[in-house]
Amino acid sequence: MHRFSPAHALWAATSLLAAGPALALSTVTSTLADFRIGLTDLDPSDGVAPTLVLDPQSRSTVIPGEVSAGVSTSWMQQGDSAFGPVSASGDLNGTGGSASFTGDPLGAGAQIAASAIGGPLLDTGSSAALVDTPYQGGFVLGPQTQVTFSGSVLIDWSASNSGAAAYAEADLAFWRFIGDGQDFVAQAYVTGGYYSASGGALSGTVSSPLSITFANDSDASVVMGYEVAVFANASEFELALPPVDEPDCAALLLAGVATMLWGVRQRS
Repeated sequence: MHRFSPAHALWAATSLLAAGPALALSTVTSTLADFRIGLTDLDPSDGVAPTLVLDPQSRSTVIPGEVSAGVSTSWMQQGDSAFGPVSASGDLNGTGGSASFTGDPLGAGAQIAASAIGGPLLDTGSSAALVDTPYQGGFVLGPQTQVTFSGSVLIDWSASNSGAAAYAEADLAFWRFIGDGQDFVAQAYVTGGYYSASGGALSGTVSSPLSITFANDSDASVVMGYEVAVFANASEFELALPPVDEPDCAALLLAGVATMLWGVRQRS
């Protein structure tokens, strides 16, 4: 149903395990700007206006977090509605991040932003900042109505060295509920950043439009699910001098990243 996987963070964390001393902070920001929800009338002659009714149980959510030596800390906040304004930030020993949702996607447009800072800690061999802003919910789409989610993505990253990671993603997805099941119908995403397993530039910028569309060309309403997600991960791994193989520490780092992302997805 959804292309995002905690493997993104696991790949980044794995790439850190053989890295040399980190000398600076890694940073990454991801923004979905001018996010809008648009409706199109597929049959203007029927005299029925296009409609979209959001699930009243849906809540906007932001989850900045930090992982150090396998111990995760997060600062989750929720808005008061499906796209209610919300923001949160957190910092622990110099690493952490912030995330926010502002504006109105059904009106003048909204912005979703996430940023993360990851760097070495003096008392441990690992540090990672993870920021996720998942907006998962549902809506009822009226008959003969087309819905479009759209926005403009900007990702900016800087990894401090070849063993660090600075990765971000923006993602849109639709699925349709049919009986007790669901049918994935659309997804689009933009990614950018660096981690050692993939190579590439240690710093850079990616900008791209992003949109998905679903057309209900039937004469009955349909129940849809959606996801609007912005994700950022900046992380480092610093070995003690002289270098010492510490498999327990490595295992804790991987487990911590996976556990945190799993918790994010379960709470969203």
